[in-house]
This record gives sequence, structure tokens and C-alpha cells, in this order.
Amino acid sequence: MPTCPGCGSLIMEGDPYCSHCGAHLSWNNNDSKHDQIDGGFNNYVRRPTGGNSDSEKIDEVLNSMHLFDAKKRLGLKRKLLEFYSARDCINLNCVVNNGDCIFAFTRSNGYVKTVDEFHYYMDDPFRKSIFEDAYSRNSYDGLYKNPKFKSSVESKGMEFLGCYGGYKIEYDMAKDEFRMIDEVEVQAYFRVNGKRRIFDLDLNTLTLSDTFSEID
Repeated sequence: MPTCPGCGSLIMEGDPYCSHCGAHLSWNNNDSKHDQIDGGFNNYVRRPTGGNSDSEKIDEVLNSMHLFDAKKRLGLKRKLLEFYSARDCINLNCVVNNGDCIFAFTRSNGYVKTVDEFHYYMDDPFRKSIFEDAYSRNSYDGLYKNPKFKSSVESKGMEFLGCYGGYKIEYDMAKDEFRMIDEVEVQAYFRVNGKRRIFDLDLNTLTLSDTFSEID
């Protein structure tokens, strides 16, 4: 069974991401062994239980990028530390490829896991903001396995389609910057009479709202 290059967890062959830590994976079809994505898995930071501080760990990431411009380094480090201190943030992955960097932060509460990817271009002289783009993806393995959530879904008596949402980020257009929001919002989707009904999920009680919105 192959293992993740970042956290060492067992992974399923062919998976694009590690389901435990969110690391990017690529595969060599010739020998079925996982490989490092696009120029290398450069660094991996898990929330430390001792030893080096968060700041020192992030310095290791920046050194691996060969980012030594003092102004750029300071701005990026401040933002990385800010994101790394966000609610339920458990690790940071950094992938560097030809001057382009992807910083992937994983936040998890045991039910919902969100991986937010922020793109940083080291060689763009005209870019004033820290990150160019941001993308989020969510998984709900812990939620789907929970008996109380299963009971809430079954009580609706409709075809369950899945969940949407997770930890939030937002883009501040005035400041041209992304922010992590310490909020988690999840909705459950059902199909009934050819339409979709959307219920809010209370993550404290794992119950679904009585009210819903409906879309075609």
C-alpha cells in the first residue's frame, strides 16, 4: 500500500490528494508508485507539538523557495503565519514549480476538512498583493460516517446528494488580499420531485434545519 510523502499515511493508488493531510500526489503509471508533483514536494509543515516554533517552520519553507528578498519575504511570512494560526488549521503544504508556489492550508474539525490553496508567483514584478489566486476544496468523510448525521439525513425521507461548504475564506477587493474566516458553514443537498432542497447543518448537534431553500 503506498504512503503519502508528506504525512506517511496510507493512500489509495491514483488519488490526486492525500485524504489525511491534503498533499498533492501524482502517479507514475509504469511502476504504480506515487511521485512528487510538478518539480517537487518542497516542504511540509504540521502544527508542531514541540521543538521549532511556527515561525521557524515557516522560515524553513521560505528557505526552500530560495526567497531571500527581505521585503517580499517579510510580507509573505506575515500572511503565512496569519493563516497558519487560523481556527483548526493543522498543517501547511508548499509546492514550488518554476517560480510558482502553492501554499495549501488544511483546516479540520473531525467532520469537515477544508484545504485552501493560495497561489504565489515569485517572479511577478507587478503584483502588489501577496497571493494571485485561491481555491478551496472540502471533504466530509468524518461527517458521513457519523451515526447522528446519518440519522438526520434519513429523517428527511429524500434522496441525499451530498454536502457543500466548509471553512470560509474571502477576498477583500479594497485591500486586494485574501483572508481566512474562522467560520464553518455546511449545507446538505437532497433531491425531491426533480428539484434540489438545501438544508443548513448545525455542526454542534449534527442536525439539519427545518427550513430549506429549493432550486431546479
